[in-house]
Amino acid sequence: MTTLRAVQKLLIVAVVVIFVISAVALYAASKNLEVAMLMSLFNLLGSDLPASEALVDAPLLPVFLAQSVDIAGNIMVTILLTTFLYQLLGRIDIHKRVMLSRARKLSGHSIIVQKNSITMELADKLKSNRLPFVVIEKGIRETASLEKKGYIAISGEPTEEATLMDAGIEKAHAIFLLGEDDIKNALIAMTAHKLNRRIKVAARIKRLSDIPKMQRVGVSHLVLPEISVGNEIGTFVLKASRQAAESRKT
Repeated sequence: MTTLRAVQKLLIVAVVVIFVISAVALYAASKNLEVAMLMSLFNLLGSDLPASEALVDAPLLPVFLAQSVDIAGNIMVTILLTTFLYQLLGRIDIHKRVMLSRARKLSGHSIIVQKNSITMELADKLKSNRLPFVVIEKGIRETASLEKKGYIAISGEPTEEATLMDAGIEKAHAIFLLGEDDIKNALIAMTAHKLNRRIKVAARIKRLSDIPKMQRVGVSHLVLPEISVGNEIGTFVLKASRQAAESRKT
């Protein structure tokens, strides 16, 4: 990798030098700096421009010199862009392999599907208690943000068996379905049970009427965030009211 970067730096310097030589040669021929720089740039990129009026009566030698060095420059630019693309693809592939390797080494872990505020709270709780887990998120940016926090994150469609296998579904202890789409959660639950009959499934639901449907597909624990928040607020209000009543008695 160090050698490749050194080669890239050398190529960049060479391309700049060739651009300068080409631009100077075309300027000497056309006496027009804008034309010289534009023609040199497009020649380096391998693009053919319409003939410029400024070069119609120009001497052939500087034009020939510019075209000759531009051919070499174009080859260098192609090599340079190829190496950058190779690096980019290599980083993506290696990074993904590292995540997959870490996920497949886990056993008795939890799988969390879809990043949201509830996911982050749960992930922080699991991490603080040193409990292993994997997060499945379809979006690449969301996956990257999870990885920056030190979480094992897999990018893929959670309804597909391959993605769940990548997350180690066969050896997982539980899966938490925290997306807002009940139908999708039900499909993931069925797929998870197909791959691991002993896995425990907890799912978020939007409506109480969905409880029977989710239970039929093997969801053992259901969470309705709105009810949970209401219960928390209700408990807080009741506790505060009792404390106020006791303080008035005393």
